[in-house]
Amino acid sequence: MKKLTCAILTRDTNWFMDSVLSTKDISFYEVNPKQIGFELPNPYSFTYCDAPDIILVDSSFYSWVRGRYPNTIKQVYAALRNISKYKTIIGAEGTDWFHLARPTEAYNLTDITLKASGLFKDLDLYNYEVGSCSPNKIWTAKTKKLAEPFSQEIIDKLRLSLPCFITIDRRVRRKARFIKTQISAPQKFVRYWGDWVSDIEVSLLSKLIKPKKLLHFIGGLTHIQRLEMLIELKEYRAESTFQINDVEDYIWGTERRRQPMTAEIKEALIKRVSDEGFYSKTRMNRNTFKRSLLNHKIILAPTGFGELTYRHAEGWKSNRTVLCQDLSHVNTMYPLKNMQNVCFCKTDFSDIKDKVKELKNDNTLRNTLAQNGHTDWVNWISGYEIILDQGVSAHIRKHLNL
Repeated sequence: MKKLTCAILTRDTNWFMDSVLSTKDISFYEVNPKQIGFELPNPYSFTYCDAPDIILVDSSFYSWVRGRYPNTIKQVYAALRNISKYKTIIGAEGTDWFHLARPTEAYNLTDITLKASGLFKDLDLYNYEVGSCSPNKIWTAKTKKLAEPFSQEIIDKLRLSLPCFITIDRRVRRKARFIKTQISAPQKFVRYWGDWVSDIEVSLLSKLIKPKKLLHFIGGLTHIQRLEMLIELKEYRAESTFQINDVEDYIWGTERRRQPMTAEIKEALIKRVSDEGFYSKTRMNRNTFKRSLLNHKIILAPTGFGELTYRHAEGWKSNRTVLCQDLSHVNTMYPLKNMQNVCFCKTDFSDIKDKVKELKNDNTLRNTLAQNGHTDWVNWISGYEIILDQGVSAHIRKHLNL
């Protein structure tokens, strides 16, 4: 199969673009700025290609152009389309959350959009205020329609792409490092083998260590529900590890939605987290964090900026039971199976104490979920090159009828 040539446009490096660029049957380049008329960001330092087969535009690039050259967006995209041999622009939306992150114009300008993380099963949800940035704790409740709805044409353009946690695999990270010129060859070598040693350690210790503690959550306050979850589970604090190590400027799930916290609100939140006994500025290095997971029976994976998190896969990889909010309303590339390889609770945490009590008291159920989760993760990630292809290249080839 002949490799496609693809010129990319992105404002910065990110996990999704790293993963997209790791696919093996597409050669990636940058757009020559002379063909557009102004300097373009080139965070991956790729060489220019004046006549690529296709153009791939990360959603961050749309925001970049809109912020700097708001009156030229349509002309810029028209120029990009003319550069492409197939007259095709592929959108790439690597935001963590399931809802659509950009204005309708961004999707109208592309032919298809690779949507990271997952797609709503009920497509009507795209036109309601749902998802992680919404204060709506019932994730499928259609209580408020969007002011600017997405047309059926836009929704039909969405293609299911990669979950964020594919990047916890050392082989995927190795591919991503390979394309980054700012990382030296010795650094790439050391990091890959460091990951390999760490993976061997986790694999061995996950079988040898009998966890003494019950619940594990360590993370930043990227979503207000993380704090609400810990407060709900306070009775288990003595036998668990609960730690919020940062209060972010942006915190999803509040009435501020996508607006940053004011200094006063952030200070009040830090005080509240501290008063509850969850705040700690101490940060673990990655290996210490991995070992901390192994010391717990249940790994909590609440929503952050996105509903699907790295913590899910870190729990499965550690051979521990993963407890998270219900994700049955989305299709993902990972085979999530409630009460088989993961335990769902309601998205508002109204039954999380019942779920914890059940898992705590039923060793057979908890151990079965942990083992199934680990087995399914190992089997799934072993086909990482196929997953990368299915989440990226296959969609593009199908669209081009190749």
